[in-house]
Amino acid sequence: VVMSGRECDLSADQKKVYRQLQRDMLAMVGDATVKAVTKSVMVSKLLQVAAGVVITDKGTTPLDMQPRLDALEEIIKEATQKVVVFCAFTAVIDRLYDELTARGYSVGMVDGRVTGAKRDEIFRTFQEDPNTYQIILCHPRTTAFGVELAAADTMVFFGPPLSGDFVYQQAIERMSSLKQKAASCQIIHLSSTWEERKLFSSIRNGVSINEAINEMFTRKAN
Repeated sequence: VVMSGRECDLSADQKKVYRQLQRDMLAMVGDATVKAVTKSVMVSKLLQVAAGVVITDKGTTPLDMQPRLDALEEIIKEATQKVVVFCAFTAVIDRLYDELTARGYSVGMVDGRVTGAKRDEIFRTFQEDPNTYQIILCHPRTTAFGVELAAADTMVFFGPPLSGDFVYQQAIERMSSLKQKAASCQIIHLSSTWEERKLFSSIRNGVSINEAINEMFTRKAN
């Protein structure tokens, strides 16, 4: 298993909102407002902006995320088998589903809204049908335990997960079973900002999310 980071730019749209939030904890997206009142909310909003969909006072609002989409597709094209993409936010999962489907990929989607027999069928099809679900979009919590993903040789974290290091470690083990046929597997952390890279590093080192956020703001303050 080879673990690596892949960096991409923010779009001009994302940079504008990101910098406003960092400076004022408040930003405008068209006629909608993004507001952060605590450190943890601030980090969540920054991660949403970097991932291309932010929750505003008027609901989920998409941002131009072309560089990140292009980076993800580049990774998908490099894979020799199927691809698992983890997202921390359901709105981002929905956005990626639409974007990747429009680009011609067969895409499965599993998060907390998909339960029971439907979820089992998606995972079974991903594993057993080579012509269906070239990509599966998941929230880390839905695949952390008892799920087989060895049909994939590439796993992408589309921004840092917020479920903690234990769920993260369990999720990345889903590809590395005895059913894995690839000579090597890729686990790729996709990021665009210092905050994302800091959280990825903290999670890999077993640091809790809350501790990582506190450390992040302490460093910024100094």
